[in-house]
Amino acid sequence: MNADQIIAILVDEIIKSVSPDFLIKELNFMNGRRRADLTFGSNGELYSFEIKSRFDNLSKLAEQTSDYIRCFDYSYIVVNKSHLSSARKIANKKLGIILEQNGALKIMRRATKIKRLDKYSVLTLISGKDISQSFKVSSSNVKAFDTHTIKKMISKEHTLAEIKYRIYSKLKENHSSNLQFLLDETGDIVHVDDLLYISRKNATKILNR
Repeated sequence: MNADQIIAILVDEIIKSVSPDFLIKELNFMNGRRRADLTFGSNGELYSFEIKSRFDNLSKLAEQTSDYIRCFDYSYIVVNKSHLSSARKIANKKLGIILEQNGALKIMRRATKIKRLDKYSVLTLISGKDISQSFKVSSSNVKAFDTHTIKKMISKEHTLAEIKYRIYSKLKENHSSNLQFLLDETGDIVHVDDLLYISRKNATKILNR
């Protein structure tokens, strides 16, 4: 199975087992250096998934997973059986591991909640414009400082709990309608084509048809 096929199965299981506030396919973070294959929010907590199909290699997995645990409450790696042994050795022990085999998913190791996320890194989950709106950054500061500096300022002025709440709220505001559209339009099973509804690239285009 390729990555999108695995994501479709994962999305199907998520919407049938929990009540997510939003689902996002391909969410940029760490100032665009990383992209979470799938993210969802539930009860104020963020969950992320890195997909490694049998067509992928694990050469960047250690670096990727170290960034995931800076931003998300819970993170999982989804791997094919051929990658399972290596993923156990490479991935940070706080990340969960899900095995994909013959179209079925099985949790091999549950993710540990990350209690001390990095405030600056959490801020990278939304755009500079959304940061300015969420934290009511004055227009003079927007003009005077670049986005990196503004994130640093917010990190010093706000607690982690405040930052997490506002970032979660903005992600929900931006993406909850896409999830609802997916739920309204999808049949009994989520297919690869349905992922367009929650794709950061295509959702707006589809919703405005």
